[in-house]
Amino acid sequence: MKRKQEHLPIILFALIHFTALIMITGCSDPVASGGTRGGNPVVTGMIIGLDGHAAADVKVSLIPSDYNPVTDSSVVLPGFTLTDAEGVFSIEAPDSGTYSIEAVNTHDGSRLLRFNVTTANDSISELPCDTLHLPGMLKVIVAGSTDGYLFVPGTKLKAFITPGSDTVTIDSVPATTLPALVSSEINSNQTSVLRNDIVVSSGCVTLIESEVPGGSLQITLNTAQDGAAINSDVYGFPVLIRLNKTNFNFKEIEKDGAELYFTRMETIILPFEIERWDSDGERAEIWVKVDTIYGNNSTQSITMHWNRARESESADYAGSAVFDTSDGFQGVWHLGDGLVGGQFSDATANKYHGISPDTAFPETGEGVIGNCAMFDGKRNFITMQNTADGALNFPENGYYTVCAWARLDTMDNQSHCIVSKGFEQYYLRSTYISVENMSAPMWEFVEFSDKDKWQTLSTPASEKQWTFIVGVREGEKQFLYCNGVLVDTTLDLWPYPANRTTSNDLYIGRFSKQTSTPLEEGIFHFKGGIDEVRILNKAVNADWIKLCYMNQRTDDQLVIMK
Repeated sequence: MKRKQEHLPIILFALIHFTALIMITGCSDPVASGGTRGGNPVVTGMIIGLDGHAAADVKVSLIPSDYNPVTDSSVVLPGFTLTDAEGVFSIEAPDSGTYSIEAVNTHDGSRLLRFNVTTANDSISELPCDTLHLPGMLKVIVAGSTDGYLFVPGTKLKAFITPGSDTVTIDSVPATTLPALVSSEINSNQTSVLRNDIVVSSGCVTLIESEVPGGSLQITLNTAQDGAAINSDVYGFPVLIRLNKTNFNFKEIEKDGAELYFTRMETIILPFEIERWDSDGERAEIWVKVDTIYGNNSTQSITMHWNRARESESADYAGSAVFDTSDGFQGVWHLGDGLVGGQFSDATANKYHGISPDTAFPETGEGVIGNCAMFDGKRNFITMQNTADGALNFPENGYYTVCAWARLDTMDNQSHCIVSKGFEQYYLRSTYISVENMSAPMWEFVEFSDKDKWQTLSTPASEKQWTFIVGVREGEKQFLYCNGVLVDTTLDLWPYPANRTTSNDLYIGRFSKQTSTPLEEGIFHFKGGIDEVRILNKAVNADWIKLCYMNQRTDDQLVIMK
């Protein structure tokens, strides 16, 4: 295209600044043709930043709609401009035609991409106000890949295919709908469209698959009244997926689940963690993080995929991505992996892994969710070293949640610790000691206060039954849930002389040391099974707790496999 050698007349500046004054008052509807003048086409618009205000110094580029960033790399693009203090930009096109607008804030990485910007000579095209977003990523699975490349026409987005590789990644993709993703071989003019209308979301990985061997399974998440029966939406939730010989053919996967991956809306890859994969026993437990689970909904779903042309990348199935500290998870112990490496792994990025002396190492048994730790009531315990300070050390009247599945083997008129950060800080246990009753077994959640001393909530316990116990502290409020139901909010106080102590590490299966106040009770060794211990640095709500219970109970009410 030959560029017209012509300077902008004075009237152009007046039109642009008049347009800016209008735009500053707020985002308006699109204007197809904002004015006429003599000369090359001009595109003008306004850009809003992540903070909702006008974004200055944003780099704006104009790219022909048929631009191929590989074969046209030597073509001189119209150039770029920067937005002014009011977020307004103006850029001149070399000729009439159809272009894409690409904008990047180099300070925070936010960006936008607008397609099908039509220009005409002797005119100004005024675009609607647009907003920057954090980018996403494209992950493309290519079977039998050859020496080629992928690109999005009309953009600078491209990635080269390495021969023998089965995955190609395009990073820093603006959050928008891409009209097409195209593939081509090196030194070839032929191209083929892999996918049309690709939705890219901020902070998400969008998956694009070519034809590969394998299979998929739709998983419905039913929160309606005939399912998990929750009413509000729950965010960043780890969904438990149980596989067995009735719902999955383990012979279709050759490795220990490494060929699995999960998606939402067929393209958004979801983080997941495999807690157990037992091909011989044909059983597996997998945690999948779903960004939003909608309340009272029976149609929402995710999809499990598997194929022999791809292995999941470590980032896809890291437990720390599922149990994210930014979602509140500060410690998560599945307790089924004690025989692997001699430690009980913390699934969060905090890596508060649990250990036990040889004589105190719990046995492994069948829990509610895969394997669990079995405690003999005499010697067994687990401790998380160097946790006295840090993410598990909550202040008095803080905000936190402690939960676990527990199963008492016998009722022996003794107290038994499930999980504890010290007898004078916070803990869950079973006990016979209650303000009103000194003979019936109780589940108990306790926070110690310097003013009120032991602040306790309790509810009746039963032997040889798995129970989901959740203690929530929300400032001066305290809640105890059992099996998804709120059972106590009225604090019992034990005002015996003692001081709040935060110097103890976290323990599972006993307290860190002997206790003598208010009664001489010993060290509280647990007798029975403990499974899936979690500690969060926030007070979770009732629907979150109920959803955990309805999903994790052995007759899962949330997940439907089909």
